[in-house]
Amino acid sequence: MKKEISEMAKKLGNCIKESDEFKNFKFIKEQMDSDENLVSLRKLFDDKKEQLNSEISKDDYDKDKVKKISDDLRSIYEKINNVSCVLEHEEAKEKLNTLINEVNSIMYETIYGSSNIFGDKCDGSCDSCTGCF
Repeated sequence: MKKEISEMAKKLGNCIKESDEFKNFKFIKEQMDSDENLVSLRKLFDDKKEQLNSEISKDDYDKDKVKKISDDLRSIYEKINNVSCVLEHEEAKEKLNTLINEVNSIMYETIYGSSNIFGDKCDGSCDSCTGCF
């Protein structure tokens, strides 16, 4: 029985991979990976993060230098998050997660007879939920 469930889960995973939500998520991810500006910003971010870690690991690190590197990191992070494909990626990831949550909800309802197994304690939204178990 366990093998059958695993096989069905794989089929379900493959169905999700064929969904518009997943295809859009994958397409935007590929755009992000090929965006030279974004790749450059990420490399710069990683280099600055490495500089910060290196400086902080010193016994007598320079607080001004740490602040400058931290400020640079924040600035680069903001630039990364303002690249259009990054914003699109977050939106696509949210839509894909919504689909996956809907599938999970259907499975719970099928297994337990209700997706609201805790009665009034559940408002039906999984956005801020810590889990049903």
